[in-house]
Amino acid sequence: MADGSDYQGAPFTYDLDEYGRFVKSAKYDSSSPLGFPTFEHHIKDPVPSAVPLLPSNRIVIIEGLYTILDEPGWTEVSDHIDISIYVDTPRKVARERCIKRNFAAGLADTLEATAYRGTAITSNT
Repeated sequence: MADGSDYQGAPFTYDLDEYGRFVKSAKYDSSSPLGFPTFEHHIKDPVPSAVPLLPSNRIVIIEGLYTILDEPGWTEVSDHIDISIYVDTPRKVARERCIKRNFAAGLADTLEATAYRGTAITSNT
């Protein structure tokens, strides 16, 4: 039986409203430092970045599976991003990378369990 961790990383697990506020603030309000979350795989949760986005940072690279997702909410946020680049990675390569990352972060005790998580997570993309 699947538990909630099987959906970790799925679009509905993100705080889309907060992500939208961050993107808009980064683009339109450069008056003060701006905090943002990063993701720590070993604790399985987002954490505040140790270094904020500064007013002098005028080129900001946002990496992520859903930055250009064609779904309600995500498309409205992506409208505020100036340039989008999609890197086409073969699904097999992406799955292998996911499994290695999850195993290294201790998200599963065995390679088999890690491979299952890789299947569950990549099926969410």
